[in-house]
Amino acid sequence: MGTLNSSSGYSYTRGVTALRDKRIIIIEDDPHLGWLVQVRLQQAGYHASVAGDGAAGIRLFLSEGADLVLLDIDLPVMNGMEVLARVTKASNVPVVLMTAYLKQLQDLRTMGLDQEHYIAKPFSPKDLVARVECLLSSDAAETAKNHTELLQKATGRTT
Repeated sequence: MGTLNSSSGYSYTRGVTALRDKRIIIIEDDPHLGWLVQVRLQQAGYHASVAGDGAAGIRLFLSEGADLVLLDIDLPVMNGMEVLARVTKASNVPVVLMTAYLKQLQDLRTMGLDQEHYIAKPFSPKDLVARVECLLSSDAAETAKNHTELLQKATGRTT
């Protein structure tokens, strides 16, 4: 099912060919939630990999690439906002921030992030897949570019 790796938390990867040929990286320190999100996305036809901390997520992103990143904000080793800054500096990949903390949600809204940029935990698998499908739709290239620019402004980083 998955393997534990003491240096990077856990990482689940499956050799399933994605029906939609889209790769999603889930960076989530809760192994159960990470696995559930991965399974649901695979059921929807995506190739999904999970990293259990921010540093492992960056390594996975740099080694495998991604069409979308689902990113928990409160992560060990490297926090989600630092991961966000590195991902948006390196690419135009859409990033959806995940958090259960009301304060973090309020901060995200204050930074000007729209609802497609974050999802509140707990969330329904149906809502998550709908958000992913919206961001990865074939006509979403301009949306992804605008999304990345907004996230870069929110983190104070530019390319």
